[in-house]
Amino acid sequence: MPAPELEIRLEEVGPRVTLAVSGEIDLATVGALRDALERALGLSNDVWVDLSDVEFMGSMGLTALVTSHHALNRRRGTLTVVCPRGPVLRALEVSGLDDVLHVRPTRDAA
Repeated sequence: MPAPELEIRLEEVGPRVTLAVSGEIDLATVGALRDALERALGLSNDVWVDLSDVEFMGSMGLTALVTSHHALNRRRGTLTVVCPRGPVLRALEVSGLDDVLHVRPTRDAA
């Protein structure tokens, strides 16, 4: 069985950095997400993570988001998670992170 793939595209729009993520975030791919988040946090205090094209996110992905959220909070920055209805939003809801993170259904709603 092939390893799951994860694609992350970094977009800079003014002072904001957006990570457009697609694929699956699990133990095999979370390192790439953590690396991209670290890079984004080095560029901006306004970071959006667009999970609209993510099919699965395990607990390690949730941890990476929370870690980045806390790092930005310490700097008075904001992490916004763009996540429409589906299994990834359900993972955020079940874990209670939808009440901790700034979660929006679309980029326009963010």
